Amino acid sequence: MKIKLLLILLLVMSLKSWSQKTTVALLPFEKVASFPAESDAIYEKVKQAFIATNRFEIVDRKNFEKINSEKELQKTENFLNSDIVAQANAKGAEQLVTGRVIYVNYTKHTTESSFYYDCNISFSLDVLDVETGQVIYSATLKPEDSFLNSVLKSSLGGNNTQAKAFDNSLIRMQKYIDAFIENYFPIHTQILEIVEIKKEEAKEVLLNVGTQTGTQKNDKYSVIEITTYEAGGKSIKREVEIGELKVTDVQGAEISSAKVSKGGEAILEKFQSNAKLLCKSKI
Repeated sequence: MKIKLLLILLLVMSLKSWSQKTTVALLPFEKVASFPAESDAIYEKVKQAFIATNRFEIVDRKNFEKINSEKELQKTENFLNSDIVAQANAKGAEQLVTGRVIYVNYTKHTTESSFYYDCNISFSLDVLDVETGQVIYSATLKPEDSFLNSVLKSSLGGNNTQAKAFDNSLIRMQKYIDAFIENYFPIHTQILEIVEIKKEEAKEVLLNVGTQTGTQKNDKYSVIEITTYEAGGKSIKREVEIGELKVTDVQGAEISSAKVSKGGEAILEKFQSNAKLLCKSKI
């Protein structure tokens, strides 16, 4: 496991040399033996969700073929210089994501005039520490069926094959994958300027995000004040949310206008007093 992770680091570092995006190594998923095609489709769904954000460079399954070839050529770890690992860590190349398909279950329902299939899928996504291979964040994803979707399946024959049932279940999974990415890989940015003030409250700001980070109109951000304390010979960081923003206009690669939807007075006060503020994307 260790040599595999170190080899991934070398590949990730080469991507980082020309890309300004965050590089994420998406390791092959553990599959359900009875459903290899479905397992591959889930992997691709996760991969496309990362790509759709326009914020990541993905080291995917194709790259791992190169890694496996390299492993055949290099039978020891001596060629892996520890300085390379340190440099890759410094460049933020510690994002390794893998998954495990827990189950894919099909159920056939028969009515008086027709039949339809249900497909229930569940899988976990894990973020690994690059040096130890230990899981540092994990989530289990399982799409919930809605009443309306159940009615459509039974009345319109929308799930009259197992393949259609699986595809519909995977479509419902999209929001859960997006939430995983947003929760663990939020966009961090800052307020560049407060452009509108009314009654001692910030009403509109400029943010240092844009098309380069996949920013879209109506994206939301939390405004967080960061305070650092020194205690016991170490620094302790405290984060307090003081407001919320909503993007109204994407104006370029690295700039957008946002409306203050909450905490206008606190945002104005903290910004003018040069407090350390961080804006973090949210669902």
